[in-house]
Amino acid sequence: VHDMEGELKDMEAREDKCEADFAEASKMFQDTHASKDAATQQLNADIERLTLDNKNVKDKRDSLEKDLNEKFAEIKTLEETVKQNQAAAEEAKNEKAACAAENNMISASIDHLKNDAKRMEQTLNMTRESKLAMVDEVMRLNTK
Repeated sequence: VHDMEGELKDMEAREDKCEADFAEASKMFQDTHASKDAATQQLNADIERLTLDNKNVKDKRDSLEKDLNEKFAEIKTLEETVKQNQAAAEEAKNEKAACAAENNMISASIDHLKNDAKRMEQTLNMTRESKLAMVDEVMRLNTK
């Protein structure tokens, strides 16, 4: 009887240990599952944010490209005006001074527009690099 009582105590101790091990394993599983869900939610939120950022960058880039094209068209128009004014100055020497002054103003406008266009082009290049960086980030996040 004494041996049976000892075996019973041993079995109860093993049962308690098994229950404790099961509880610990269950908690570890729940913790792992919860952190996986949190990481998935964060990743989805990051993807949504980056997708929106990507769209905003594309819209901004498209807007800058349109503005840049308009500036180039305006530059071309102004350059044509300069050419026409130069021809008129050669034909009419008495109006040469007035045409030269107008040409100087137009040239200054062209330089100003070229500088604007150059800055816009630099900004466009930066938005392209930013977009590529965001795409790389999204791809990096998707691989995790």
